[in-house]
Amino acid sequence: MSYAEKLKDPRWQKKRLKILERDNWTCQICHSTRKMLTVHHTYYDIRLDPWDYPDYSLKTLCESCHDIEQKKVDSWLASTNKLLYDLPMLSNNYTRIYKILSEPTLIPDLISLYRDEGKWEETLHYLREKANEE
Repeated sequence: MSYAEKLKDPRWQKKRLKILERDNWTCQICHSTRKMLTVHHTYYDIRLDPWDYPDYSLKTLCESCHDIEQKKVDSWLASTNKLLYDLPMLSNNYTRIYKILSEPTLIPDLISLYRDEGKWEETLHYLREKANEE
């Protein structure tokens, strides 16, 4: 089933309605109640279907705010892809590195170091250290 088809699934439609109602049919950024609204996933996990995300990871946004937030996610994904592309130079312990990278609380810090602060060497050093820990 494609992602577009999943968004038509009754399980997603039920979850979507629940989030819209929780947020009082109001954009959580600009507080508009008059613009077209969407439910935004604040992160993506390829192991989850759209309706399987926890409620706290979903928020109501108008289309304008959603576009802005989606650009941030796209930028984060591009940074993550760069990090994954450069993994071979980190360590021979790929399993350990992927485990580190799968820790959801760690990734934003690493991406922040790498992308926002331009501290790529520190990011690589941190991952090397973690990968070599027992």
